[in-house]
Amino acid sequence: MTSTTDCKGVPARQEGSLKTESSSGRIYWKLRQTLPPWIWPQDKSSSGRIYWKLRQTLPTSQDDDDDDDAETEDLAAAMNRLKGTPSWLMFSLMLSAALVLHAASEDDSDDDGAMGEGLVEEYIMARDEAEEELAEFYKSAGPGHEPDQHSAAMENLRETPKIREPHTLEDQPRTETEDLAAAMNRLKGTPPWLMFSLMLSAALALHAASEDDSDDDGAMGEGLVEEYIMARDEAEEELAEFYKSAGPGHEPDQHSAAMENLREIRERLQSSGLPSGELAALLDGDPGIVSRRIRKNIRRQSIQKRTIRADEKFRWTGGILPYVFTDAITAADRTGIFRAMLSFERFTCIRFLPWEKVDTITTNQKLGLDHESYLKFIIGTGCSSYVGNLRKKKGGQAISCCKDRQCVHELAHALGEAHEQQSPNPDRFRMIRTNFDAIKSDYISTYKSNSAESTESLGYDLSSIMHYNTGTFALPGQTTFIKLFPELPNSGNFYYTFREVSLMHKCQDKCIDFPLICENDGYLTLVDNKCGCVCIPGLDPASGCTHIFQKDPDGISFPDGNYALPAVNSGCPDDSFTIGTRTQINDGKNSKSTLFSLGGDVTETKVEQQFCVKESSSNETRWTSGNFCIYRRGGKCPKGFVAGFVQYSDHPSEDAHNAMSGEMPDGVFGDDTRFEYCCANTGFSNRHGLFLPSRKPFALIKRRNEDCQRVRGMHVEVNSIDIDNSEMSATQPATGGDHPVYRKNKKTKEFATAFCVYKPAMIECGDIVKVDNSNSEVTINSPQASELECFWLIKAPAGERLQLDFTDFQIKGKPGHCIDNLEVRYVRPGQPGINLCGNRWDKTIISINNTIHLRLSTYGDSTSRFTASIKLVTDSDLCYAASDRGMTYDGDVNFTRDFEPCLHWAEVSHCEMSPYITEGFTSILEDNKCRNPNQGTGFQP
Repeated sequence: MTSTTDCKGVPARQEGSLKTESSSGRIYWKLRQTLPPWIWPQDKSSSGRIYWKLRQTLPTSQDDDDDDDAETEDLAAAMNRLKGTPSWLMFSLMLSAALVLHAASEDDSDDDGAMGEGLVEEYIMARDEAEEELAEFYKSAGPGHEPDQHSAAMENLRETPKIREPHTLEDQPRTETEDLAAAMNRLKGTPPWLMFSLMLSAALALHAASEDDSDDDGAMGEGLVEEYIMARDEAEEELAEFYKSAGPGHEPDQHSAAMENLREIRERLQSSGLPSGELAALLDGDPGIVSRRIRKNIRRQSIQKRTIRADEKFRWTGGILPYVFTDAITAADRTGIFRAMLSFERFTCIRFLPWEKVDTITTNQKLGLDHESYLKFIIGTGCSSYVGNLRKKKGGQAISCCKDRQCVHELAHALGEAHEQQSPNPDRFRMIRTNFDAIKSDYISTYKSNSAESTESLGYDLSSIMHYNTGTFALPGQTTFIKLFPELPNSGNFYYTFREVSLMHKCQDKCIDFPLICENDGYLTLVDNKCGCVCIPGLDPASGCTHIFQKDPDGISFPDGNYALPAVNSGCPDDSFTIGTRTQINDGKNSKSTLFSLGGDVTETKVEQQFCVKESSSNETRWTSGNFCIYRRGGKCPKGFVAGFVQYSDHPSEDAHNAMSGEMPDGVFGDDTRFEYCCANTGFSNRHGLFLPSRKPFALIKRRNEDCQRVRGMHVEVNSIDIDNSEMSATQPATGGDHPVYRKNKKTKEFATAFCVYKPAMIECGDIVKVDNSNSEVTINSPQASELECFWLIKAPAGERLQLDFTDFQIKGKPGHCIDNLEVRYVRPGQPGINLCGNRWDKTIISINNTIHLRLSTYGDSTSRFTASIKLVTDSDLCYAASDRGMTYDGDVNFTRDFEPCLHWAEVSHCEMSPYITEGFTSILEDNKCRNPNQGTGFQP
């Protein structure tokens, strides 16, 4: 067992051994924080009279044990059962307990009550004297020297009555319940007015703890653990540097800024309610809490080891993350976790492999990894993860991943990604202004910048999945930061997170023979298990991201295997499919969507559906991750799909029969109809597109409660069919497994199915344009046609900026209700921009960096078009100095960032930040005197 030390080197009470299995750690620590230290004794004795008085007062259960020898644990168990009690009842119980305790204490003849009056002060003074003596000793102690444990100060401390010495290393660990009971016992003799105050405080603390149960652990995982690890790394790096040149007897400064920061965060972590096992594992080897004796023996070795870990940036060797699921992880949880895992696996070289231990051999050893770490998926009270590979020797590192997009966030933490709003990249200060006064006090540190030494940044991304939104940990009615470009989206983007994870784990080294360099913010990695470029939207991976994507790559085809797709009205997508038809007769409540491009037809009494059936010798080809359904063929689903079925109750007659022809998917096709489905839920439909042939229409079946799966180079149209179920059939309608069918309301008999019909977009358009001093201005004229999907990337030399103006702007729709759409990305080309539409756009748009990325999407019969002028911005055009990226004012210019005239100071009182808001005025002007008012935000760079 390892003892802890306080700031002066004296070993303190062993808190890491407290257990939380029997009650809420949060409630325990709330009591520890709320009630004064003197009520927490060092012995386990208790007054029988107080115990039985409390037994008569506090609520009991049928499970109570009447064993007198267990009275301490029994009292604590009663306290434990109070978790979740309404505050008014808790107040009453605690007040009653206070009166009972006071009455019991009046009957006692000993002088324990004097402890609260003088003994604590005596102990504190004695301890201070002993600690000062130890501090003086350590200033000059040589190697192997130990302090005199029998000095006058230490003997005085030891003799202080009824309080166990904090330096005694033989203390046995006290369980949390024992500690609570002993604390109640210590209250004996307390004056009633103070008892009333203490119990009321405890009641409020318990009530607050029960109300906060769903928030704090998640917040801790999102900020506090990550913050602790980073603070610890900074402290260990400082110690490592110290030991490189330290002479004999020299000791590092335990009160340096790094050590003080670590101490403050560690204390908050110890009070956070983290389970004792996880807390002990996390604090193991903390340079601020090991005893001097232990530090002398192992510190140099542990620091050296951790320096190597810091140098590796917590990477997972080979990009391999072994993992296990605890029993608490349900099948639905696993689906959401796998969905996040497969997103990383599709666009990086990261691979998640099940961890196991057979005999004495672990998965890590079989794979030849240089560590024994693995992820252990648990169900916590929130979403949380440690940052990077902790390189634990055993036990795995816990991750409460939640599922889906949140799990992407947590897995990115496990892979080493920090929060984006803490990025040390200077671009962060050009994009947001943090309002620390609006952040809950416990979470202010989650908005402070990380050090550039401990956190590598490849660029700031306001839209990152790792970025908090403006309401995260905000005080009621406030926002934690102001977006200086409020029109830009905040949070949810995967692109740069995956790019950083890939580069951090050197995925490009797995493709050393790849012939291309991936440019324009692209990156080289494993894409669908093959080496290739991942590009920003619209660029062609086959060109190394140097050309616009304007045609399918050679050899692209639909996956092999046995399955069927819904047929469209033009037939099947290629000759590898065979057409089939099924006709159902029913009671007369069938319907179809207004937009209907599927094969077959739907009337009130008849539904005719057509299928494109594929059959090949191999069913082992895996589709890329996505969210859609197909029809089953050949008795089993392709890899990555889950089977399901839908049973219809048809009503054929002598005059109208159910029928089928051609090749059919799996099912039962007699007087009733049953379809067998295969459904994938392995990606994010609106984030990552499938790479399928895009020059002929085809259809997929839409998953319930999901958007249509994106397909590169295609536009999508949603069709639907409602099929009635007859009450006359002997077969009951039914569904099972993972299927796409839904009811529009609980009362209806009809089964509804939605289909995603994909139509080729016109992609033979767009360009990559370079602007420089020799070609300082260009004009772009868009085509005018239906189903356009055109991209333009305009590039200036690094460090330069671009100015965009529209001389003609006709994009169908109106702001907020666009039919067609022009997206303008003016920060980073992989970062989502603003979506424009309407009959005019008069504002000038200035790029933040050296690129502007345009995407024009038109649908149906469209007359949308634009003409744009893009020119290089010179220093004379700016209201600030380009040399320091706008951190100082440069000239008497009265224009905003988009060259609109500034408002007068008297006209900006309506803005979120203005000179009239005194508490924010000075903070937003720090280090930057160029703040031209603009409607909506008040100040802009």
